[in-house]
Amino acid sequence: MRQGLSIRSEIEGIVSFYSLKLSPARKVLLPNAWIFVYPEDIAADEIFQVEFKDPFLKFRPLKSRPGAWVLVENGFPIEIQDEIAAIYVENSGTVKITPTKIAILGKDGKVAEEYHSEGFELTVTNGQNVKVKEKIAHILSPVEGIIRIELDHDKRATKILVQPGEAYQLPEEFTVKVRDAQPVKEGVLLGFGYIEDTKETE
Repeated sequence: MRQGLSIRSEIEGIVSFYSLKLSPARKVLLPNAWIFVYPEDIAADEIFQVEFKDPFLKFRPLKSRPGAWVLVENGFPIEIQDEIAAIYVENSGTVKITPTKIAILGKDGKVAEEYHSEGFELTVTNGQNVKVKEKIAHILSPVEGIIRIELDHDKRATKILVQPGEAYQLPEEFTVKVRDAQPVKEGVLLGFGYIEDTKETE
């Protein structure tokens, strides 16, 4: 059974579309469509963002899987010092730190894996021995707010943004009633449509 659902802004602010493709009738065409609403007057110290010139962070499917991962998803509320990304080594070895990269050297002294360290806080020291799945770096948010992650065509993070606001994910076929960059008041209708009612009927 389908039921109607309307989505209204919980705050006054400015609309920002994310991954939102609309039909001429302003219906959502693709999954993972979002509307963010940000307050108009946000101080610089309330915003945190990190950009990656050579994107390598992907979404982490399992907590035990080594590699470089974004640990949160779009729309997640974040508190100060929450971990939003981390690097877990894929090989045992010795840490080598340069001004822009962190690498793991194998027993032969050759680079077994290497990552750009810009934007990361290192959790190991130069020359330290590490084991597989050990964390060597992470990104902690210095502010509280809503996560917004921009991706490249390979689904790797190019930018992570945290700032005050609200986030709303829109199902496919929802009708969008606002436009990108539009100022809205609290309670304004952002979109409406139908979703499947998953409640079991007796």
